[in-house]
Amino acid sequence: MSKPILPMTVEALGAHVNSIATNCADDVIITKHCELRMEERGITRRETWTCLRRGSVCSSPEYNPDFGTWEFKFQEPPPRDVVCVVVAVQLDPTNNTIYALTVYEV
Repeated sequence: MSKPILPMTVEALGAHVNSIATNCADDVIITKHCELRMEERGITRRETWTCLRRGSVCSSPEYNPDFGTWEFKFQEPPPRDVVCVVVAVQLDPTNNTIYALTVYEV
């Protein structure tokens, strides 16, 4: 089976995450693993949400066939690049869910 092609540009993917994090917070799921890493690393929910709302894609999106998601690193540009959030997105028109998988300090 061939690897699927990202159905939008990387810039559009970043804008998609920004838009959902800003306008549809119920569609953003902070995983338990992410919450544990936030606590362990002293990263606040506000820092995580700010990154999702203002950041951009900073790694090549990789398709995860097990979950049908595109996974990538997301962070704000310097000097605001405090944290990096690893994100998984389902790019299904009927499901705009974003999963924050983990987070770490830059």
